[in-house]
Amino acid sequence: MFDGFMKAMKIDKIIDKHMPVPGSNRGHEAWEYIRPLSLMQYGGGRHIADLRELREDRVMQKATGLKVIPSDSAVGDWLLRMGKGAGIEGMDKVHREANVKMLKIDKGNNEYTLWADPTIIDLRDKDYAEMLYTGQEGDRPMLVGLKELPIFIHQKYRKGNAMGGTKEALQSGFEVVEAAGKRIKHTACDREFYNAEVINFLQGKKGSTFTIVADRDAAVKEVIELIAEGQWRPYYDIGGAKTDREIAVTVHAMNETEAFTLVVLRWKKEQLTLLEPDEYFYHAIATNLEVDAGSVIKIHNESVPDTCRAVWQYNERAQMENHIKELKIGIGMEQMPCGEFEANAMYFSIGVLSYNLMAAQKHFVIQEGMQNCTIATLRWKLVQIAAWITEHSNRI
Repeated sequence: MFDGFMKAMKIDKIIDKHMPVPGSNRGHEAWEYIRPLSLMQYGGGRHIADLRELREDRVMQKATGLKVIPSDSAVGDWLLRMGKGAGIEGMDKVHREANVKMLKIDKGNNEYTLWADPTIIDLRDKDYAEMLYTGQEGDRPMLVGLKELPIFIHQKYRKGNAMGGTKEALQSGFEVVEAAGKRIKHTACDREFYNAEVINFLQGKKGSTFTIVADRDAAVKEVIELIAEGQWRPYYDIGGAKTDREIAVTVHAMNETEAFTLVVLRWKKEQLTLLEPDEYFYHAIATNLEVDAGSVIKIHNESVPDTCRAVWQYNERAQMENHIKELKIGIGMEQMPCGEFEANAMYFSIGVLSYNLMAAQKHFVIQEGMQNCTIATLRWKLVQIAAWITEHSNRI
């Protein structure tokens, strides 16, 4: 089923177009490596050694016409060779063309919400692993995804202490969507994207809004301290229920940006400390949403500050964590199989391609209310079902 979908999407042609060719006549094409790896990831395999299940499955090979499954060592060598060579650049082009194609097929949406977030890959058993701010040892890929069609439109595999590249990640996401003739209506990002480059880029996208968690640096703290006590109002959740938090709006600017809105939440600490004598915790969101502290909306017959809307739009970004969880647990990207960074970068890129194709398959082909189900549910209901494959009139 998945193999047929990949062929229908002409992924083999896209890969042949952008990936490096073998160095000799006896070498395998990139598609002959990527195809079995994607099938293995889709089926639940978590290690290169799990390709043996495909080698032993004669029925699957006959049904799909899969004739070449490279050995485990050949796959590992190819991943490293491609990662150190032109493979990553080639896979980036494969992703871009495949993603533009998926967005064009997605007739139900012309506007999208963009989410961006880094994630952590545990590498406690790899020699090259670097210490993260969490104390873990791992790599830290950057992912940019969409809400309405849950695919990742940009991915970059990075070492654990890598920083920067945030503006380039968002720019790449916008370019993919715009290449499909569509647009980004809203962008929601975590604290790592709170910098002048990103804010200037997003402010330049007319008709598009953004929400970014603000760093609690000295400048932001100073702005928060200037908020008068009378400006704080009760914060209501999206269902209209009053919470124990308060909300206020102020204006802020970095040295290299135009002014933007800062929506601030605060809530009381249970006890004060000598290091932080302030009686409140604060959470600030930078945005260009038009929020008017004087205007209200009606929810459950209560007056709710319109300022809450910026927080609600940012809080939707939590769904991005579910997409990343599906990539890591559903497709097996929570750990990497190789001892070299470049090989793992290639493997991760193939994993993202498998995830995107799985998501597209659910939305465009399977449907039947399964668009939002996990791949584990998909396997349980459709893949792991006993079947009898027969041949009749020379046809399977």
